[in-house]
Amino acid sequence: MSTRDGSIPGEAFIFGGMTPTEIRDQLDRILTSRSFRNSTRLQGLLRFAVECTLKGDTEQLKEPVLAQKVFARGSDTGARSSSTVRLELQRLRRRLREYYDIEGGLDPVVITFPFGCCVPSFDHASHDQPLFEPLGPGRLDSSTVAVLPFRNFSPEEDQDYFCDGITEDIIHALSSIAGLKVIGRTSSFTFRNSALDPRAIGLRLGAGTLLGGSVRKLGPRLKISAEMINAEHGQVEWSEVFDTPLGDIFTVQEEIAQSISSMLQVRLSPGRVGKLARGAPDVDAYLLYLKARQAWNLMNVESYRSAIRLFENAVGLYPAYAAPYAGLADAYIYLALWGGAKPREVFPEAKHAAREALRLDPNAAHAYASLAAVTLFNDWRWGESVELAKQGMDLEPCYGFGQHVLGACLLAGGQHQEALACFETAVHLDPLSLRANRSLGWAHYMLRQYQSAERWLRAAIVLDSNSVETRYVLGSLFLCQGRLQDAWDQALHCQKRPPDPHALALTGACHARLGHKEAALGAISELSDISAAGYIDPHCIGQIYLGLEDYDRALDSVHRSVFEHTPAAAFLNLDPQFDALHADPGFAALAAPLRR
Repeated sequence: MSTRDGSIPGEAFIFGGMTPTEIRDQLDRILTSRSFRNSTRLQGLLRFAVECTLKGDTEQLKEPVLAQKVFARGSDTGARSSSTVRLELQRLRRRLREYYDIEGGLDPVVITFPFGCCVPSFDHASHDQPLFEPLGPGRLDSSTVAVLPFRNFSPEEDQDYFCDGITEDIIHALSSIAGLKVIGRTSSFTFRNSALDPRAIGLRLGAGTLLGGSVRKLGPRLKISAEMINAEHGQVEWSEVFDTPLGDIFTVQEEIAQSISSMLQVRLSPGRVGKLARGAPDVDAYLLYLKARQAWNLMNVESYRSAIRLFENAVGLYPAYAAPYAGLADAYIYLALWGGAKPREVFPEAKHAAREALRLDPNAAHAYASLAAVTLFNDWRWGESVELAKQGMDLEPCYGFGQHVLGACLLAGGQHQEALACFETAVHLDPLSLRANRSLGWAHYMLRQYQSAERWLRAAIVLDSNSVETRYVLGSLFLCQGRLQDAWDQALHCQKRPPDPHALALTGACHARLGHKEAALGAISELSDISAAGYIDPHCIGQIYLGLEDYDRALDSVHRSVFEHTPAAAFLNLDPQFDALHADPGFAALAAPLRR
């Protein structure tokens, strides 16, 4: 059971490992900053929300109450008052992001407001090490390039996916140029429509060269403006306007990549620039592919399902187009990684799609990474998975997901230091990526390097405080350390409706370790009900049985995990959660095939 304020009975109430004093000190820093000191409305909203949360009085943080107590709307509790509150919350979220981008970049505590919620979240910021290593005091490396999202100047507002696709393809094209380090999509897209000056963006990303521009699509014509900026001193070093038929989009992308290469005096890799886009048979095929990739980039189970439908549509209409097959493989893999479908059913589909992509285009770097992931998680062939992943990285060294896959393959195969180097490279390539920071934290956790694991997982939470997956890994780490209050705090942050299986697993495991047997069994019952209606990872239930020290039932869950080839099964011999089972002959037999 928990108390009204969310703490464990009999223990001091700590917010995410922080005391109320630490949080109030951070509140004072924000309220007196340049970003906030001239905005009395935002100051009042932030102060009221933080104080109510610290006092455990979150019932006050509802739109009608906020309208009356913060914005003096009197007895008006209708739609107009609610609209005022929502608008001010949007302004507050945006102002907080700007504050942490500039003035508060080194603050110890991060205050955020999750989307759709009036209750603030508090998290540690992580500054033990920089996310990138600068060349020297105040210097930026011009051979590190960040491609910022091209702005949509088209009359149709729904063309953002097209602009984003052009940006991504330029990133992929530049990534195949020897001598360039290209910052990943997630980090670059963080600065969409940013008002920050080029040097501030360059410092955040570790990039000395910024590429940006705009796109205007009007009927069959396309106008693309592009410019390259030296982030060190803000000078535009190259710019060009391309006014062409829509069908020439692929040529324009290649010309941009060639121009950047020439300006930076690095070597183009013949025949590989812009390969992803040039493989499209026509513009309609390319647009359909971009819509599917846009869905995939949302990074949740439902968006992966949507992406699969769109990729399958593209494959059906354009069976000789390699890119949708590679995208389809990625979508199936991520659907399995986060429990959206039975791995034994979707991994073969991913393997078929990746192989078809490589048959159509032997230089499809992304398809090599996808096939390596399937070989790792489904086939348990470590050596072969490493070789496939390396082939992909040879083709596109700056592909962040490829670095993740190679790191996971090396980790499962026992090459631990090499694996960590890959995960670290992924963070350097995409420093503001939730996925990259979380993966590096997870790798340290697998190797029982708990302090480093916590540092990177907290960095991931700063990037997205609503990520159930990240909080689940961090909470599991705390359980392994015996830090039950901290684990419970992560479980509280995971609560959703409808409930997320991983959140239920963490909550149930916390109850089990705290001696709340009935509550733990209740979580198992709820997970069983969910599994009757759809798939959940067997480890979600097994984790709770481990907390209850019911090792026979925990071993049953491990058996199902191995049988279903769940992603967790590939790391049974590493995962600290299974330490209590290592002496059991049954566990040793199940884990034996993973020691090859």
